[in-house]
Amino acid sequence: MRVTERIMERIIERIMERIMERIMESVRESVRESVIEGVRESVTVSVTVSVTDFGGENCR
Repeated sequence: MRVTERIMERIIERIMERIMERIMESVRESVRESVIEGVRESVTVSVTVSVTDFGGENCR
């Protein structure tokens, strides 16, 4: 019975490790996409403000 319990514990540990790995990868990808989108928006705003500051009312 002890051997069976150990085997089950190992199986459960491996399953939990895989689940955590998938969750972490999903979080990493989500954060990466958010950062990239944030940088894009920041650059767009920065360029728009810079062009407008130099006299172009409708320029972007």
